[in-house]
Amino acid sequence: MAKPIGLSFRRGPFGWSSEELDLIVSFRFGLWDIPEWMIRDRILIPGPATRCIVSDIYAFGTLNNVALDGTEKMRQELVDDFANTIEILRGYKIRQVSLDFGLTTPPDDIDNDAMELRFSLLRRMWEVCHRNDIQLLMPVTLPLPSPEHDRWINYVLQRAMCTHLGLVGDVQVHRIKKIPVIDEILGRNRYDYRLLRLCWNAEDGNVIAKPWFEPWAQWIDHNPLRVPILFEPTHHQQLGFIQHARNVAELAGQILPSPIPSEE
Repeated sequence: MAKPIGLSFRRGPFGWSSEELDLIVSFRFGLWDIPEWMIRDRILIPGPATRCIVSDIYAFGTLNNVALDGTEKMRQELVDDFANTIEILRGYKIRQVSLDFGLTTPPDDIDNDAMELRFSLLRRMWEVCHRNDIQLLMPVTLPLPSPEHDRWINYVLQRAMCTHLGLVGDVQVHRIKKIPVIDEILGRNRYDYRLLRLCWNAEDGNVIAKPWFEPWAQWIDHNPLRVPILFEPTHHQQLGFIQHARNVAELAGQILPSPIPSEE
């Protein structure tokens, strides 16, 4: 089976040309993480046999404000807008979307009324995804700062009561100073992660080193869920972003013979 390795455009530049995208496609990634604005601007990734996740359809502040301070009419308008967006996404091989409801970080003081308002909005937007055969994911910053965070995420997943609700892990590469032990980073909820993003600030000259990435490649081979890994460089210049994309594609090619997942 081919290996699920992809590239995230979330922290990349604006204003892509078709020639630049064609060049990135030539690096033969099999999965794209596309910010919502690329879909709305009709900036589509060319090439066959790819699948996509769309991230950041709404900012956390928008979801939080509507959930906690909005009227019922405002909440329904947001859900309707989300449904319209999902209808557009269905034509672009979109299989997953991520939304940040602010639920994966334990609050200092638990306000049950505020929590239930967030869960209510989450369930309504999950229903939209479920009807359209698209999986909803919630982002989690990794590594977690404490076991309390791990327990909290487990509680949130149980309280949400949404079938197939998953997590996308944003692995902050600079916080991991030694060769990573993947199951320790993911914690008790390791089987709820459906995507992992390896995030680093490429503009500062940082790179993903081969010894550091090798444990992730081994983890892919032994993980029964075949969780994809996305490279996510932060770089706001096209040439710099393309160079880092080329570098990690070559790295993946050295360790994983076939980085393109077969289309299901």
